[in-house]
Amino acid sequence: MKLPLRAPLAQKLIAVARPAKFGRGEETLADPSVRDTWELTPDQITLGGTGWPTLLDSALEHFRDQLGLPRGSRLRAELHSMLVYGKGQFFLPHQDSEKDDAMVGTLVVSLPSAHTGGDLVIEHGGESIAYRASKDELTLIAFYADCRHQVTPVRSGYRETLTFNLLTDAGSPAVEAGPAAEPAAA
Repeated sequence: MKLPLRAPLAQKLIAVARPAKFGRGEETLADPSVRDTWELTPDQITLGGTGWPTLLDSALEHFRDQLGLPRGSRLRAELHSMLVYGKGQFFLPHQDSEKDDAMVGTLVVSLPSAHTGGDLVIEHGGESIAYRASKDELTLIAFYADCRHQVTPVRSGYRETLTFNLLTDAGSPAVEAGPAAEPAAA
């Protein structure tokens, strides 16, 4: 996949995607008035490239420290989905469900693309911080699973992200911390 992503590729991704669902308690729902975006599942995605493993390992070390996890712990990223938001699409404020006992947070990797809107807004400690993806570089944002967050409506273009569950070694206690962001070159 060539970066930055352009509209024709986004449209091809949408053609093989499904409407994204969300969890409410024990239920998994599809309601475009709450979450309106397209989703590709991990079995539809292959991550590669010579720099990807090094970039991800470096980012995980950085986010482990930024999230206040013990230095000796190891943070792992488990691919959850690829999301494609088109004009008008969004995800209302919500909190991620912990999909594994070792899950401590979420990593969002925004792929570079020309779009407006679609900011990721994370709430923590009574404050909200909006993160805007780069048009030219990967943007990586990590936050604890208990942080409420949302994706504002996309006004133009396409917003594409990879989402990962962040897992840590079972014996590593989590420390209360907020979101952490790090733009990184592709």
